[in-house]
Amino acid sequence: EEAAGRRVFLSEAQLIVADPCAEGQGWHLENAGGPGLTVFVPLSNIAADRGPQSVLPGTHHLSDGSLGLRERLRLCLKALCATHGAVASAAAPDRTWAAGDALVLDGR
Repeated sequence: EEAAGRRVFLSEAQLIVADPCAEGQGWHLENAGGPGLTVFVPLSNIAADRGPQSVLPGTHHLSDGSLGLRERLRLCLKALCATHGAVASAAAPDRTWAAGDALVLDGR
């Protein structure tokens, strides 16, 4: 498919296991190699005690090689302060992340 004159392609697919005995996933950067989209779509319901996926808004600026380090940190901290830190994919801590819901992270 064409999007805004550019070809869209899948560069990586991952499976995240959210079973009761699955290991937790630590904080990490998505799209560290450059701008891109990350799409999370749970294939089954994920209970609040197994997730939900959390994001740190603004951290995509950290891998923007077109900006100096000071500007990358400023933009990242500005976004984190505006959201008071991590943002969960489910609106409330007792909510289930339903199968078929989507979380899209735009790393541009």
